[in-house]
Amino acid sequence: MIYRFIASEATSYPAVILCQLLGVSRSGYYAWKERPARQDQLAPKVEEVFWFHSRRYGSRRIAAEAIKVDRPRQVIVGDITYLPLQTVDWAYLATWMDLFSRKIVGWRLADSMTGDWMRCARLLFQVSLSLLGRPIPISQ
Repeated sequence: MIYRFIASEATSYPAVILCQLLGVSRSGYYAWKERPARQDQLAPKVEEVFWFHSRRYGSRRIAAEAIKVDRPRQVIVGDITYLPLQTVDWAYLATWMDLFSRKIVGWRLADSMTGDWMRCARLLFQVSLSLLGRPIPISQ
């Protein structure tokens, strides 16, 4: 929001001065300016729900009303959980849940959380979903 204000006032005042006055970095402003415009499809619906309920709904109620899932595999969400082990180490569990059925549709367990592990877990999930029509549990 601050960056939008700076962009709108940049024709009247130097962006460097505006950044200093508003307490933001110039590099952050210029990086924001170079990013492609975000095409958020959910934002208009969230705003509509917010104003329809007289600005009384919070994020949880808005999300519940705005994100309607009416068929399986329409929305898949994921999470990573840290599991403490008796050896003072950690295990990492990645899970995916279908919001329609609220069932866990895929998971992956590992002893370290690396970028390769996450990419592999995501790829295996996508492949199993496309080939089988359903994901398969994967563990190391």
